[in-house]
Amino acid sequence: MSDGTSFALAPPHWFHPLPESVVWQPLAGSPLVRRTWAVWQARSHRQDLGHFVVALGNDTGG
Repeated sequence: MSDGTSFALAPPHWFHPLPESVVWQPLAGSPLVRRTWAVWQARSHRQDLGHFVVALGNDTGG
């Protein structure tokens, strides 16, 4: 919205191009905290879950 009443959150290394009407304004400091838990059976051999958890841990948060 052009009246400044809308906002969106995106990771610091957002790779999608923004529309011309969108202005990027980073948050000051580090006001957001994200905690994520992942649980699956110990005998699982699903590598996709492990890759997903590793990718979450690699987010530096800016």
